[in-house]
Amino acid sequence: MTHMTGPRRKPKPEIEDGNQSQPAASRTPAGMLSAWMQADAPTGGAMREGGFAMTPAQAAERLPQALATQDWETARKALKRLVRADPGNASLHYNLGLVLRRLGDPDAADDAFDAALKVSPDHLNALFEKSAAAMDAGRQEAAEAGFSAYLEKAPDDPDGWLNLARLRLRRDAAGEAEAAFARVLALRPGDRDAQIGLAEAGLRQGRAEAAAKLRTLFAELPAERPRLLKAMSQGPRGRIPLSGLALTGTVRVDEAG
Repeated sequence: MTHMTGPRRKPKPEIEDGNQSQPAASRTPAGMLSAWMQADAPTGGAMREGGFAMTPAQAAERLPQALATQDWETARKALKRLVRADPGNASLHYNLGLVLRRLGDPDAADDAFDAALKVSPDHLNALFEKSAAAMDAGRQEAAEAGFSAYLEKAPDDPDGWLNLARLRLRRDAAGEAEAAFARVLALRPGDRDAQIGLAEAGLRQGRAEAAAKLRTLFAELPAERPRLLKAMSQGPRGRIPLSGLALTGTVRVDEAG
């Protein structure tokens, strides 16, 4: 089994209205929370959290600071209150999913991302994070299907391609993984993860040039050597002898079949 880190890309909270089919970074904050904060009366009734009733206005006031300080439990309470008051707001469901992932509740996070997608089927951040959550939880089939669907709508996202490539490599679909790693490098030249993954995919297909590339990377990237050793020693084909001297290029090694 190949070494694979978690999903690439830091989740981005959304505290806004607007077009949810665009990545969060491309949008600017709007008045969704300010509208709640200016409300004179709670909508949908108050919700009791921690021994006191939290109104939508109170939840909206606490949420930005809770997200900024990574106070995930307070953020969860605030978002649950806001979701109850405004169940048709995809951003609220999405944010709740991010917070639940931080709290280590992937099943509840999955439900929240599903709710966001039910409200807004083209909410790309929710689709990405739902797939990432499945990847973290080891649900490889669901994660690969999710990122494939995501990339149909966001074909120029290198992080999506990188995650899909890792998943393909994990199921030993080296040729498909190679194509996805190459797509990452076309979109983001010099991406170290993609360079390593591309070479590993080539090694799994028995290519001598891939073995040479991994040796070069091993010599050039000392911090990545544990990961590169895994890549070179675990593939079903084209293994390289694990001699430190050989790997750093001070002696010649023959390709192993």
